[in-house]
Amino acid sequence: SHTEVGQSESEVHQVCAHRVQVRHLRCEGKTEASKDFGSRAQLRAQPELIEPMVEEVLRWDPPIQCTFRRATADTQLHGVPIAKGGMVLPMWGAANRDPAEFPAPDKFDITRKNVRKHLGFGYGTHFCAGAELARLEAKIAFELLLERLDNLELDEAASDLTHLPSFASHGYQRVVLRFNKKS
Repeated sequence: SHTEVGQSESEVHQVCAHRVQVRHLRCEGKTEASKDFGSRAQLRAQPELIEPMVEEVLRWDPPIQCTFRRATADTQLHGVPIAKGGMVLPMWGAANRDPAEFPAPDKFDITRKNVRKHLGFGYGTHFCAGAELARLEAKIAFELLLERLDNLELDEAASDLTHLPSFASHGYQRVVLRFNKKS
């Protein structure tokens, strides 16, 4: 038996952005966990690693990659002047790959010590108000997947892992997972 998990561009425009972000988070996490058998085995043996795995998924490929912001005053950023009213574009996904903050940033590592420093939920006054709920929903989803399913694997041939045609929001076109239900 198999199941499919996917998203469409129209979901990105729903009023409740939280649901889209959680869906992308769970989809990304399932994809990474299903590609890496070692991570799955480690999560089954050490379920306390599910929470840091969720954080690593958010660091690795956050559901929202960037957000536009308008400068409220004249300022400078690393010597570059930004005029009041000027637009800036914080790139959360790029910041999460900063080797000065995250050693070996291109390695998916569920044991990363400082993983909660990621910017997958934004930063400061614009930090996602639903972050804790999203974390909890993802944790429960992964706990249930590991508890109820065996042989979870990504069906790469049936999946379309190109990102949705959105500048700011990340998600896959189509993710197909294969598994057996535990007896």
